[in-house]
Amino acid sequence: MRAPRRRVVVVALLVVALLNLGVYGVYSLPRSMEERAIATRRAVLKQELVREQQVVAELRERDQAIQANKEDVRRFYRDRVEERRVSLVPILRHIEALATEQGLRVGDQKYIRKEVKSTHLERFEITMPVAGTYRQLVQLMGQLEASSYFLTLDEVKVRGGAEKGMAQLDLVLSCYFGKGPGNSRE
Repeated sequence: MRAPRRRVVVVALLVVALLNLGVYGVYSLPRSMEERAIATRRAVLKQELVREQQVVAELRERDQAIQANKEDVRRFYRDRVEERRVSLVPILRHIEALATEQGLRVGDQKYIRKEVKSTHLERFEITMPVAGTYRQLVQLMGQLEASSYFLTLDEVKVRGGAEKGMAQLDLVLSCYFGKGPGNSRE
């Protein structure tokens, strides 16, 4: 090949290369950068979506727990809580009968009525001194726990026994009642 012809071919190749480089710089490079940006944004959005799905799942679980708690409260008020004027005397007789069935000696009982804040309940606290053997006292506690009434054993104060093998306890029990007439059980 001759030199002038070679020069024309080289210049033509340079022009085509520069034109190709110009098209790449104007058209292809911005598109590839845009595609990379879109791919990065897509990955970020997928991560955010996963996090938001986890948050939604946690909120659903929390909502289910709240609904279950509300249903438990409704069932508690409906099935376990009665009005004091209706069930106080039977409960007191039941507690005393459980103690005497075990052969325990029951002392003078004390009663305190208290409001339970932010509820439709009132608490009736019973302090009941009992004396008997360890076995009798344990059996009484088991029977109180298995009672059909809603009773809680709040406190046990131990006093020394006067006789050998005997113990004296002050049991503090609570029973709960719906407040007022109609007992608004929500």
